[in-house]
Amino acid sequence: MDISVQNNTIRMTIYTKATAQGRPRFNGYTHRAYDDAKSREWKREIGYEMKQAYKHTPIKTPIALMVYIEIEPPQSWSNRKRERVIHTPITNRPDLDNYIKAIQDSMNGIIYLDDKQIYKLYAVKRYGKENKITLVVKGET
Repeated sequence: MDISVQNNTIRMTIYTKATAQGRPRFNGYTHRAYDDAKSREWKREIGYEMKQAYKHTPIKTPIALMVYIEIEPPQSWSNRKRERVIHTPITNRPDLDNYIKAIQDSMNGIIYLDDKQIYKLYAVKRYGKENKITLVVKGET
């Protein structure tokens, strides 16, 4: 993970494949919702990396969040096709908002107090040369 902090802006690059937030599961006995195992583990992993890299107190002001998700094209595609699609938008599933929700949840209590502080959001999902997530978090003064 690469991280830089300047004034009220945090820029992070996480070198991993993004995982979309799964559908909530429900406990049949208590009827409470919980995350599926894959989403829960991914958020825990990313949160741990963020905690290790970001040693400041969480932002308490309103936040503008920019998310750039880059996903490597499938290995089954030809090299020519793989090169051609780099930096082009991905319009198939999973939906962009499901990726965003998982990323926001993983930052709760680490980068900011709660994702309700986010008042502005810009997000892109596209093919890239490697799997990575770039986040720009700007706290308003």
